[in-house]
Amino acid sequence: PKGITCKENLIKESSEEAGIPRSVAEMAAPVGVVSYEDVHGNSFKRDILFCYDLLLPHDFQPKNR
Repeated sequence: PKGITCKENLIKESSEEAGIPRSVAEMAAPVGVVSYEDVHGNSFKRDILFCYDLLLPHDFQPKNR
């Protein structure tokens, strides 16, 4: 979203999508980016995915919120 950093978005989405606590998500390390183009007929979309590594506790169970 506009107005927040990639890291803040990662922390927000980690909580919403998997129930990862902020204290754990803050440990995520950036490892690269993937850029791609998607073309369907007259529709063209460019996107960039920011990739992070995150070590989770061995007993972690994701919970969508």
